[in-house]
Amino acid sequence: MTEQEARRKWCPMVNIASPPGGLHRIISSRELGLKCIASGCMLWRLADPDRKDSGYCGLGGKID
Repeated sequence: MTEQEARRKWCPMVNIASPPGGLHRIISSRELGLKCIASGCMLWRLADPDRKDSGYCGLGGKID
């Protein structure tokens, strides 16, 4: 997918701990509406080295 497409997806890796004194729980990025940062993320992989405009989240494994 392109970086623009990726930036519209939520990231399963971002989690925020609740503030001290509050309910002790982890708040997911989906709940907060946090999105993928595409090539700004260490998990981002280029789908094709010759095309810098497309890639995928490396969390899901290699695309064949």
